[in-house]
Amino acid sequence: MNAGLPGMARAQKEELWRLRGDGNKEKESPNPMSLEVRLKRSDRIYRPGETVSGVLVITTKGPLQHTGISLNIEGSITLSKNVRKDGLFDSLITAKDPIVILQLAMEIAPAGRFPDGITELPFEFPLTPPSDDSSLFETYHGVYVNIQYVLSSTLGRGRLAKPLNAGVEFIITMPNETRYPVKPYEFEITPRSIKNISAEQSRSVPEFRITGRLHSRLCNILEPFTGELTVVSSSSTIKSIEIQLVRVEAVGKEDPPEATEIQNIQLAEGDVPRGQAIPIHMIFPRLFTSPTVKSALFGVDYELNLAVLFQDQTLVSENFPVVLYRTPLDPFTQWTA
Repeated sequence: MNAGLPGMARAQKEELWRLRGDGNKEKESPNPMSLEVRLKRSDRIYRPGETVSGVLVITTKGPLQHTGISLNIEGSITLSKNVRKDGLFDSLITAKDPIVILQLAMEIAPAGRFPDGITELPFEFPLTPPSDDSSLFETYHGVYVNIQYVLSSTLGRGRLAKPLNAGVEFIITMPNETRYPVKPYEFEITPRSIKNISAEQSRSVPEFRITGRLHSRLCNILEPFTGELTVVSSSSTIKSIEIQLVRVEAVGKEDPPEATEIQNIQLAEGDVPRGQAIPIHMIFPRLFTSPTVKSALFGVDYELNLAVLFQDQTLVSENFPVVLYRTPLDPFTQWTA
């Protein structure tokens, strides 16, 4: 009997908490409400010159007084330095405030009263640079460079109540009118062609020969990156072959560029047959890649690393710089203004 008392007491306490409304369960507000920003386009993708439109959705139980609703549109570039290289303290000192490249403010509704239920307030604004001598950049989420566009709304509820806030990120793409020719690139990798190891280190690398073709190093970001490779010969057992997409970000002109991995794809596992073509197929991730950018503030380049891992854990890699661009016609989404 004594063994069951603690469990019984715990159950009684939990029931008491439930009846009293204690514990982790929050007490319901006598007049709960919510605010949401909804864009007309489900993918939230826009281009300069287009009109961004949507609605603010206010949900309330019972009538509610408010002091007005505003909508703010902000695009910013955030640049940072390598914390591991410069140290956290130095990075905080040299950190710069985000660079604002787009800023708009709109009053959606003046002070008034919302009825019971759901209220939708429409909004729209043209997506244009703030001045003739400024320009927008494509949305990009990197490690040291971040370009973001955000819609944020605030609903005032008087002095004694906290305002309601809601926001959503929308994506800007920047098509390039230039049409780049598709030019295949042939390559061959041997211990003597590897550039990132010394001549002494190359003597310890197993003898091998890999040939291949990249269909183009000028890449449309909307299309997959393709090619093929063939292991012609290898004196050692191959464990894995991988391809790595790398971003190279430069902040300012004083600091050297920083290379970080975006994604890694395994092309083959195990000791692949000799003389058999292995396809290369990779999709560029939407938010973590953008067209190659070179500006006075920052730069974003891209590289591909082809890595071969042998059974004895010897790793060799070959680097291929690539240029990304975006065509004016997006085959995946076609919108009309």
